[in-house]
Amino acid sequence: MTARGIRTVRGTAAASFAVFVAALFHDAAGGGLPSALGVTLSLAFAVPLCIVLAGRRIALWRQAVSVAISQVLLHLMFGLGSSASGVTVNAPSGHTGMIHADMHVQLTAGHAMAMHDDDASMYLAHAAAALVTVVALRYGERTLQALAEFTALLVTAITRVRPVALEASARMPVQTRPVTLATPTRVLGALRHRGPPAAAFPA
Repeated sequence: MTARGIRTVRGTAAASFAVFVAALFHDAAGGGLPSALGVTLSLAFAVPLCIVLAGRRIALWRQAVSVAISQVLLHLMFGLGSSASGVTVNAPSGHTGMIHADMHVQLTAGHAMAMHDDDASMYLAHAAAALVTVVALRYGERTLQALAEFTALLVTAITRVRPVALEASARMPVQTRPVTLATPTRVLGALRHRGPPAAAFPA
């Protein structure tokens, strides 16, 4: 693979990871899952930027600022295509104008407090997503590269091991001599007809 192809692959992987982390934290903060349009626009923005930055060593603070700006843009893009939710209150026609004004003030105050809480949690979520993205882009590639190099060295070491032939054990020469045994018929011929001594029988 050429250097340009490697940069393209690395940039696409980094952009996909950044968008995934941003969408995950965006949903965890209550913003909901981004629409298909938001994800498409986010990838269209992030992929070229990450391809340009792939293979370049930039300062940590510049990378952090770039990721922070990207998180803001991703947050705005995630809101595209999503349906807005609202609250409708139907009051009886017999109520006076003072009651209507009081209800409107209460609803407006409650909605503002809810929006403030949502904004705070959303800011914290995207800040955490930016931190995770910076750490992953800064040290994740080094870790993967180190693991790849270690795996290559391990495979090379295993394939280079050759079986060692064991030397045959030394054999001591054994001298053999033929052993001649006495013929059995010759031995039996001397003992077969032997009887009691001649002096034991009177003449």
